[in-house]
Parts: sequence; C-alpha cells; structure tokens
Amino acid sequence: MNFLEKMTPTQKLELITNIRNDKGSLGARRAQAIIMLEEGISGEIIENVTDYKREVVVKYRKRFIKQGYNALKSKKRKKAPNALLKRAQKNEIIKVLKTQTPKDYGFKENEFWTTAILGQLIEEQYNVRYGSKTPLYLMFKEAKFTFRKPEKHSERRNIDQISEWENKFEPIIKEECQREDSVVLTGDELVLTSQTRLQKIWLPIKEAPFVQDSIKRKKTHIYGFLNVKTGAAHAFEAPVQTGKETVIALKRLSLLYPDKRIVIFWDNASWHKSEEVRKYLDTTTNFKLYNFPPYAPDLNPQEHVWKEAREKVTNNKLLSKFDKVVKDFLSFINTSTFEYKILGLHRTSSA
Repeated sequence: MNFLEKMTPTQKLELITNIRNDKGSLGARRAQAIIMLEEGISGEIIENVTDYKREVVVKYRKRFIKQGYNALKSKKRKKAPNALLKRAQKNEIIKVLKTQTPKDYGFKENEFWTTAILGQLIEEQYNVRYGSKTPLYLMFKEAKFTFRKPEKHSERRNIDQISEWENKFEPIIKEECQREDSVVLTGDELVLTSQTRLQKIWLPIKEAPFVQDSIKRKKTHIYGFLNVKTGAAHAFEAPVQTGKETVIALKRLSLLYPDKRIVIFWDNASWHKSEEVRKYLDTTTNFKLYNFPPYAPDLNPQEHVWKEAREKVTNNKLLSKFDKVVKDFLSFINTSTFEYKILGLHRTSSA
C-alpha cells in the first residue's frame, strides 16, 4: 500500500501503546483502524472491526502523521451558555444567597458572596453566562442584599460570654418592654469629626470622582439613645465623654420621660460607671442601668442609628461647615423613627 506520507516505526509504536493504554476510547479505536490499514488488511474487515470505512481511516492516518495521537481523540463541542436563567432557577439562586455561603459550593476561602463568585456558580449550575454584572446585581437586590462593607468583630469577642448575657437579659428586656411605667433605651456615644468619610456607592467603571476633604480638623461628641418601644431616638451634643457629661445626658433624659422608670442598656465605657454617675444614681430612683457584654457592639441597636445618620448626613461630603453638619446630624436623629430591635424582642413602630 503506497501512501505519500510515510509512517515511522516510532509512530506505529505510539499507536500500539495508546491502543493498550487508552482501551475503549474513541482515539484507541481510530488508532486500531490505522494500524490495520497500515498492515494491509482489507477495507471490509477494517469496517467490520472498527466501524470505519477505508476512506475515513485514510483521513485519520493523515491527521495522525501530521498532528499526533491527540488528533484522534474525541473533540467534544462545548455547549453554548444559555442566555438567561429561568424564573424557577432564579428563585433557587435567590434562596441560595439567603441561606448559604460560597463555602457550601467549594469556594473554601470565601465567606461572603461577590458578583464574580455568583456568576461562576450560575455558570456551573445552570450553564448560564451573563455578559454584564447587572443581572447579578438585580439578583442580589431581590435577595435583600445591599452593597456595603462587612462589619468587624474584635478578636477578644467571647461568644460564650455573649450567649450567657443573652440568656440572662432576654427575659429582663421582655419584662421591661411590657411594663407601662418603663421606657427601655439603648445608649452609646459617638465622636463626630469634620474629616470626610467615604462610603461605597455605585459608580461608572471609567470614572474616578473625588470628594473634597476639609483641611481643618474639628470634632464633637454625641450621646445617643434609642427608645426600643417606639423607635424614637434622642441625641445630645457634648464637648467630651466623661462622667460629668454622662450625668448631664441622664438628666436630659429624665426631662424627656419625667414620669417613667428609665432602663438603659449600654456598653462598659468607664464614664458610664464613673463616680459622678454613681453619685447621681444615689439621688434618684428613675434609672436602671445595664451593660452589654464587652466587645459586642452588634447587640446595641444604637450602632445602627449612628450608621444611618452618617449615611444620610455626613458620608461622601465635604464637612467644612462643621457647625451645620452637627446641627443636621442631631436633627436627623431627633426627628426620625428607627425600627431596630434589641435581641429582636420588641417590634418598634414604623418610620
């Protein structure tokens, strides 16, 4: 049998080796047909054994000589990605976002969802590849996700201590919220500065906007309290955070709630337990003060009030007119209603 392209002994050995090592594969069957053709076996027998006609085997032989054994292997065409998720599939993805993390799907180093991870998961699960991130953003939005930075926990945070505190104070908070003669407040302090605070926002890819930052640095202190029964909030400006200023804040609360027993939950700041505060409490029976466990700011709903006030008043803005900033900050808190809960025990009124 005379062919223009000659096969070398090395090539024959390669075919025989792959027939043995790649048994049952499409490549091995094609290699066997080429060897039979090379040995002068009739086209009828080759077709009966391998199911390939002689002219087809000639083409495979030519391809092998030029490209090697890999040219004989099956080349599966990749199925083109679908254009869109179906409604049922989208509902499944939204459920995944709400109830699971990327770790559940093999992304071992990722506890939080990103558009890149979500896009990869959708392609793996449903063979759908989106050309832009917009559909992914809409799925996050439908799952009640917002684009923001995660919160931080101190490495000193003690889960057992927090759990013990919750078990102890849950019935106390519930009882206090049910009493007609009590007002239950959560309290905290904030240092408000003139330094520009940047917040994540949606921006066009090719634009790099700037926000001016004030050269002069000014600051003030804010005492804040949230009424978890009604959602009303109270904020008072102070020059510093001390025992003396804390007493002044407590006296202002007593004027707001003259006929109420005032129950306050706040952190373990030294000025909350100062000598001035202890002396003041000896003169009145209006207050009952409790402390949150250390390193657990997430238990305090007042932290969310601060965050919301910053988003509405100070973030991504030049704060050069600091007196007006302070006035607007206090006004927003004192005139708004907040629906944050303490241990989820009391549903506050709507804004």
